[in-house]
Amino acid sequence: MSGPIGECSEDLFARRRLSFDADPDLYARARPGYPEAMFDAIWEFADLHAGDPALEIGCGPGQATLPMAGRGLRVTAIEIGSNMADYVRRAAAHLDVEVHCASFEDCLLPAGRFALVYAGSSFHWVRPEARYVRSAAALRDGGALALFWNRQAQSEGDDPFFDELQQVYAREALGLAGRYDAISRAEQMRAEYVAEIEQSGLFGPVTVQEFQRSISFTAETYAALLSTYSDHATLDPAHLRRLLHAVRELINGSFGGHIAREWATMLFMARKISDPTTGS
Repeated sequence: MSGPIGECSEDLFARRRLSFDADPDLYARARPGYPEAMFDAIWEFADLHAGDPALEIGCGPGQATLPMAGRGLRVTAIEIGSNMADYVRRAAAHLDVEVHCASFEDCLLPAGRFALVYAGSSFHWVRPEARYVRSAAALRDGGALALFWNRQAQSEGDDPFFDELQQVYAREALGLAGRYDAISRAEQMRAEYVAEIEQSGLFGPVTVQEFQRSISFTAETYAALLSTYSDHATLDPAHLRRLLHAVRELINGSFGGHIAREWATMLFMARKISDPTTGS
């Protein structure tokens, strides 16, 4: 099963899922957003029109909310973190966005209402038993599910920065070393989510697209990015400070204070089957 469920204890899972709520502004500044071409692909696949209702699962600071609502969708956003929810309410005050502070598993949703259900870098935090059943229930017949994540696209073997970074993790946070082997993780992620969606029996064929770009970081902005990852944010604060200090020293000392990272956005899309028993 994809996601952090099963990788850690129930207590740690709960802390990691809520870790993003500590500093919404940091998350919004440090995390790369999503490419415009991805939103174009969702719009075309789902045959969306201005005024269509859309449901967002785990809106965070609004990095997908604002582009979706900016295109004219009427967005209902579910966000478990109260600080994040307040942040998005302020950021989207000029748009047709309604934010509910709740978990997706427990929130009350109208059945069969939405033309689109989407989740940006959040669906892996939804408990497996609720992921597809609740998404399908909220969608109108033929409505679309869109799930997408950003990831670093470089890997061991052709990436000197990655190789040296692993040495830093081996010294400062051994349990996190090697977790960002981009190629193998991407292949695993693609296979797992395609299988999950298909095996739910609630959606038709899965379309997968990937969008590549290069993003430049300074030592400070890359350390800030790492600090927003849940497995980093839940480290002991002193431990995290040491790790991030070592990362900044690496970038400043060995890479001239700047690094360029290849970034990929992976998008999964599927349409709700009107009658799961017949596929029609």
